[in-house]
Amino acid sequence: MGRGHKQYRDEEPLQAAVLAILERHGVASLLQVTWQREEEKTERYRGSGRAVPAGRSIGSESSLCDHASAAQESAIQHAKDHQGWRVQVTNLPANVGTC
Repeated sequence: MGRGHKQYRDEEPLQAAVLAILERHGVASLLQVTWQREEEKTERYRGSGRAVPAGRSIGSESSLCDHASAAQESAIQHAKDHQGWRVQVTNLPANVGTC
């Protein structure tokens, strides 16, 4: 994850954020997003000088990341088929609207 981007550590806030983005763009029924938890273990030595086992600390960080995004092809095709055009009609004479 790059600088300045929020890393989600719990599934509920991530799910709410993904759903909000999909609904904002009107594609909630067209896309399916799955994620998985990534865990990274780190080992650090405390103090300065020579590394000794007693001065060692082991930490763990976990975060959720996008695992796969799948497009619902049949739903996308159905949405494309039902897109329409807007037609504007006026009762002005033909010579009034021209320059």
